[in-house]
Amino acid sequence: EFKMQVDSFNPFNLGLTNIHEDNYISFRLSSKITGNNPENSNINTIINDFTLKGPKEENKIREFILNANALERKKILTVTSDFINGHLTGIYSYKTLANSFKLALQRVMPSLFPSYEVAATANDFSFDFVINNTTTLTKIFNLPVTVNKMSLLHGSCNDLHKAFSLSGRLKGIDYGKRKYKHINFSSKIDTTTNINEINLVRAPMPDDSKEFNAANDITINILAQAANDSLSTNIKWNNLYIPTNKGDVKIDIALARNTENNLDVTALLHKGEITQSDTTWQLSPGKVTSSNGTINIDNFSLQSNSQHVQIDGNIGKLPEDSLNIDLRHIDMEYMFDIVDFHPVDLGGEVTGKIHATSL
Repeated sequence: EFKMQVDSFNPFNLGLTNIHEDNYISFRLSSKITGNNPENSNINTIINDFTLKGPKEENKIREFILNANALERKKILTVTSDFINGHLTGIYSYKTLANSFKLALQRVMPSLFPSYEVAATANDFSFDFVINNTTTLTKIFNLPVTVNKMSLLHGSCNDLHKAFSLSGRLKGIDYGKRKYKHINFSSKIDTTTNINEINLVRAPMPDDSKEFNAANDITINILAQAANDSLSTNIKWNNLYIPTNKGDVKIDIALARNTENNLDVTALLHKGEITQSDTTWQLSPGKVTSSNGTINIDNFSLQSNSQHVQIDGNIGKLPEDSLNIDLRHIDMEYMFDIVDFHPVDLGGEVTGKIHATSL
């Protein structure tokens, strides 16, 4: 059993972080542990008033409690705090929990984790967590994602039965300036097949153009099925308003390990449609491969009447790697809107061919 109190600690001054230069951390910690190793120990750890105080604001986590109880045949791990509450219950080893998740993926996408990298486990557990507003956590740890409304996560894993499931409902998250809401997802792995579905709504950014007004959220549906190192994905989106912004894209992805034991990825693009501001673009069948640090693009093509974008070639480190881009009557600002990418304020219509090397 031990207790600790920290006041006005600056991790930046000790080189432990490169953020929060003028901020100071304070907290109180108490912990009681009984047992001779983590697997059979009972642990009660409490952190109170974890505070990050800066020149302009103060962020505080009031309480974080971690309880780990080892019963006769199972373990119960519970978390109670301002931002997350829940439990992990079952028969498991702390040392192999991560392996259970890797094994679940390995059954459907074996090339991701070669068999010699993942040790066999016999865990059988379930978990339920409720995540509340994490704005304070994001500010303290400079996280890219903020959960701004109560969200639910549920999952289970049984290594011996080769079963895994994960589902969740997230009412609202922020990723940078982008907002997403009404997120529902599910993933189930049974022996060698994996089925995933994600439904969400993308809200407009504060500085989006007029077609992304407050009444113009975009609903997105992603359906993916994985088996035998292959992943088939269908992505659909629709704003249900005028002007129309919608799409239907299908992609098949295959993984393999090459003779150098590096991961090769092949993505087959199927014929599809993308509509942006009432203009419909046809996506032609094409292929993208990645192998040993080189990306090959074979016939990526978008066409709308007299307008088109065609891309072929290699992106890599070799001198002969080059990329050919053919543009015809392309409004660059409009094209950046399609891919939701705005690196610079660039407008105007472009026609011509680009030959790029050293990418």
